[in-house]
Amino acid sequence: MKYMILSMLSVVLLTCTEAYELKTKNFESLLVVEATITDELRPQEIKLSKTSRLESDEPNLVSNAEVYIETDLGEQYNFVNVGEGLYVSVNAFQAQPNRSYILNVTLSDGSKYISTPEVLPPASNLESLNPILQTVSGEQVIVVSASSSSDTAGAIYFKYEYEETYKIEAPYYSPLDLILVDNGNVDLIQKPENVRFCYSSNTSTDIIQISLSDSKTPFVQDFPIRFINIDNSILRNRYSILVKQYVQSLEAYNFYKILKELGTIENLFTDNQPGFIQGNISSVENIEENVIGFFQVSSFSSKRIYFDYGDFDIQLPPYFYECNLLVGLNWEDGTEMDGDPNDQQIIFNELDRGGSKYVSGQYPIYTLVSARCGDCSLFSSTSVPDFWED
Repeated sequence: MKYMILSMLSVVLLTCTEAYELKTKNFESLLVVEATITDELRPQEIKLSKTSRLESDEPNLVSNAEVYIETDLGEQYNFVNVGEGLYVSVNAFQAQPNRSYILNVTLSDGSKYISTPEVLPPASNLESLNPILQTVSGEQVIVVSASSSSDTAGAIYFKYEYEETYKIEAPYYSPLDLILVDNGNVDLIQKPENVRFCYSSNTSTDIIQISLSDSKTPFVQDFPIRFINIDNSILRNRYSILVKQYVQSLEAYNFYKILKELGTIENLFTDNQPGFIQGNISSVENIEENVIGFFQVSSFSSKRIYFDYGDFDIQLPPYFYECNLLVGLNWEDGTEMDGDPNDQQIIFNELDRGGSKYVSGQYPIYTLVSARCGDCSLFSSTSVPDFWED
């Protein structure tokens, strides 16, 4: 969590005209806990790390810790480290109403940490996601808004995350490849796999929250989650977004609200910025030790929708990369003495460095295109997600 503030500070300093080498002064290695358990029956996850120095590029992940959650009934849910600082519960479980949960962490050096008891907030179902073409700050964007069910039964504080996945079609795909062969010639061969269609995914990084404490309606109504400019290439083919809704406690909501405020460029350099955000996790042995993070118990709901640019009155967005065509190159033209470029050398160079892919033509005349415009696997994955629907 604190990484967000440090990384933004790095960006601001590094955009100055004169390069500046960032160094940490008075560095304190603090435990960072990212922990949310929900009422969804599944293996729950907790992530542990330590704060890193500004000059370090590597995350300081915590391994070999003992992690478990205990309830007010004496139940214990143990977690195991699966790598990259991620701890997953041995058994799937779900948070239950009217139960309290406490997170316990013991590091390999024996340091012990414990959270305050947390209870499950009221449930609220994510009822709908609605993509609408709107004008925001003078630009046309697709706004994906979320609405919860009207029977929130006391749910007031909400946090949202999203995962977006989009299909990519290489605009100049050919099932054939033009390759260099040992005899110093070229040959057309069948591509080993279909690299015409690919799929890429992104996850939200912003803290997206809403409070109904001052709202006239007792439920979330058309709350904007994602803004997509109509020129964004992710809308070019089929697009899908999975929105996750977490109902929070007041304390969890305030923690993330402050964290978001500190993560803005405007507030990074203000004199009244606090140096530490107090969460609900503390050291057992040393009450003065700072711990970053919040152990959150949340009611959970999610929904996925699909759409593309054709569902709106907008033009086809551009491809992800500029597609430069090399038309009518003649492999038998191996000289510049005739007053035009050496086509053979151009073809050789493009194929040798992988800069272009075959589009069309037969020996000796070929048309090539920028490689990523003929083969989307060069920047994405050809694996079709399990959830995908065309």
